[in-house]
Amino acid sequence: MECKAALLAGCVGKLIKSFMSRFGSLLLRQQSLSSGEEENLGAVNCSLHYNKETHLLAVNIIQAVDLVPKDFSGTANPYCKVSLLPVHRSQLQTKVHHKTLEPKFDEEFIFDVSPQKLKPCCLEILIFNYDQFSRHECVGQVKLMLENIDLTEKVDLWKGISHYEKQKNPFVKVSVILKGRKIKKKKTSTVHSSLNPVWNEALSFSIARDIVKDVSLELTVCHENKLGNDDILGHVRLSADADGDERVHWNDLVSFRSAVARKKK
Repeated sequence: MECKAALLAGCVGKLIKSFMSRFGSLLLRQQSLSSGEEENLGAVNCSLHYNKETHLLAVNIIQAVDLVPKDFSGTANPYCKVSLLPVHRSQLQTKVHHKTLEPKFDEEFIFDVSPQKLKPCCLEILIFNYDQFSRHECVGQVKLMLENIDLTEKVDLWKGISHYEKQKNPFVKVSVILKGRKIKKKKTSTVHSSLNPVWNEALSFSIARDIVKDVSLELTVCHENKLGNDDILGHVRLSADADGDERVHWNDLVSFRSAVARKKK
């Protein structure tokens, strides 16, 4: 005989939602600078023009100035990657300019986007330093919220470069554990480029009545990596032998017929 399946589904869905309300603020803290004073990273000059008839946004990366030196000669090898989030996540790239802190790019990129989807978009410009012998380093970023820019005419902008904040691609793994062994496991979908993900997903598990009191639930928040292993960002376990809120929530889970949401630290 099976029991608690619907209850577990609803509880897991609410657990994920409440857990992430705490998790999002943790990620934001991880992105903050250790120093209270930001370093001058230079500036980027770009122009934007939107054609309402063709639905084409033209972005011209014109130049950058006052970049931070990245080699012993006091220069750098800069290039830019440009994305229009969230509608065009693929990155378009300028050419690499060698041995300069003031590159003249003058390259245009075209994005096809409807007027309805344009306003909430964010134009992201990432500035990289090319290194022949190691992984290219992202030295800074410029983010332009298009809802704050009047695109009825062509605009020319200068924007200061800020420190690069790497976005997370979080998802949640949920495991049912019995006697130290994971007997069932599922995971949510991945929310890309977000520090405050929202899923509203219910994960269902069928648990036999006679083992419900002996199992535990483990929720693990991970960052999805395109290459290599996923990063574990945090986890919580609910069981009869847990302490504090985790034990209280577990008792609610096995005692009530409706799911009870609680925040997990």
